Amino acid sequence: MISLLKREFTRNRTSFIVYCIISVLSAWLYVALFPSIQKQSEHLNEIMKSFPPAMLEAFGIDHSGYSTVEKFLSTELMSFIWPILAILFAASRTGASIAGAIDNRTLGLEISMPVSRIRLYVSKLLGEFCAMALFCAVSIMCIIPLCALHGIDVHISRIVLLFAICLLFGLTLVSLALFVSATTTEKGHVYFAVGGLLFASYVANIVAIISSNFSWLKHFSIFHYFASFDVLTGKSISISSLVFFLLVIVVSTVFGLWRFRNRDIPV
Repeated sequence: MISLLKREFTRNRTSFIVYCIISVLSAWLYVALFPSIQKQSEHLNEIMKSFPPAMLEAFGIDHSGYSTVEKFLSTELMSFIWPILAILFAASRTGASIAGAIDNRTLGLEISMPVSRIRLYVSKLLGEFCAMALFCAVSIMCIIPLCALHGIDVHISRIVLLFAICLLFGLTLVSLALFVSATTTEKGHVYFAVGGLLFASYVANIVAIISSNFSWLKHFSIFHYFASFDVLTGKSISISSLVFFLLVIVVSTVFGLWRFRNRDIPV
C-alpha cells in the first residue's frame, strides 16, 4: 500500500512543481503590490462606495476597502486566481491517474497486480490527497514569509485558518475529480466535466448573491462554502462549510470506489 501511495504521490512531479511555483509567484505578486495599494486605499474606498453592495459581495470585496493585507488577498488572490489553480491542479492529476491511464493503456498493468481495485483506488485517492495538501501548504503558508519580507503585518492565525479551508476545498476537488476520472476513459472528459460543474457552481453563487429570488442557489455551490473572505477577516470556518466539504468527499469517494471496482477496463 505504501509503495502504491508513494508512486501516485510522485506522479507528474514536473507539473506539481510548476503549479507550486506559479502559486508562490502569484502570492508574491499581490503581497508586493499591497503597500502601494494601501497608500491609495482612501481613493479606492471612494470608488467602491459607488458600486452596489451586492456586486461587492459577489466578488468578495469588502466595502471598507483594502485596509489590511488579508482583505486585499481575499479579493485579489483567493476569489479567483488560487481557486483556478487548485481546480486545474486537481483535474490534471486525477485525470491522468485513471482516465488518462486507461487512454494510454497503462492502467491494465496496474489492475493486473495482486492488489484489489479498492486498494488501488484508495492509494490513488490518498496519493492525490497528499499532493493537494502539499500544494495548499506551499501556496498558502508562503504568504507569511512573503509578508515578513516586505515588512507587512499579517495575522498568522488567519493564514493558518485559510490553509485549513483551502485544504478542505482542495480535497473536495480531488475526490470529486477522481470520481469523474473513474467514470470516463479520457482525461479531457475529466477537465470538461469538472470545469463545467464548477463553472456552473460559481455562476450559481454569483446569481444567489445578486438576486434575492435565487438566494437558495448558494446552498448548492461549493464557492459559497469556500468562505476565504470570512476566514481572512477574523471569522472561523463555519460548521456548514465543514459538513458540506466532508459530505462531498465521502459521497464522491464511495461512488468512485463503486464505479472503479465494477467497470470494465480495457487492457
